[in-house]
Amino acid sequence: MSTPAVTKKPGIQPIISRMSVQEAHAAATVQLNALALHPVQLRIQPLDKRPSVSAQIEIKAQAFRDVLAGGQRRVIKAVVPQDNGVGDSEVAGVAVWMLFNEKKPQLEDWIHEEALVGVDVEFRDKRVAIMTEERNNIMGDSKYWYVSLMVVDPKYQQRGIGQALLQWGLDQADAEGLEVYLESSDDGRRLSFGWSALPDEQFEGGVLKWPALKRRSTNQGSA
Repeated sequence: MSTPAVTKKPGIQPIISRMSVQEAHAAATVQLNALALHPVQLRIQPLDKRPSVSAQIEIKAQAFRDVLAGGQRRVIKAVVPQDNGVGDSEVAGVAVWMLFNEKKPQLEDWIHEEALVGVDVEFRDKRVAIMTEERNNIMGDSKYWYVSLMVVDPKYQQRGIGQALLQWGLDQADAEGLEVYLESSDDGRRLSFGWSALPDEQFEGGVLKWPALKRRSTNQGSA
């Protein structure tokens, strides 16, 4: 019996730019759509223990507003342009980048208390601590770019949106001669061809974590 042919989705050339406060709700919707059923997210906050969808979106939107107000992170959006001028442009993906100048014990928590409804806080905090320790052990006190969040709406996945969001940070890092560090799910690892795959242990101390990847700058001489 022959294997059914897989139809490749057509690529999209998104518009990449910095996100504004007015787009926080759209970014939150993308994040919820992309991660709501991810195994790690389900472990941290089971579906039956979450607030309503509208409440989740508002909580995440406020978190994005706070991040933008803080100014330490660069929130980048990928917008799908109008189709021949018909209809509205749509936020299809979001990435949150941060420039590290020195080793930090842990990223500050930017999630509101309301978001902790139904969250296994002990599991979440232990997982974050393990990933933070691993990042600090690998990168030390070096200066580097770190992507703390990258999400693409499922209806736009596998169409080049994630690669475009990733490329924004790579261009920044290459211009400054810096390395890039990220933790990636299995879906995201296909975007990272040519990177150094760091120890890939799905469980450490009984806590699920994503494997880490590191990329050297293509312009090391300018560092």
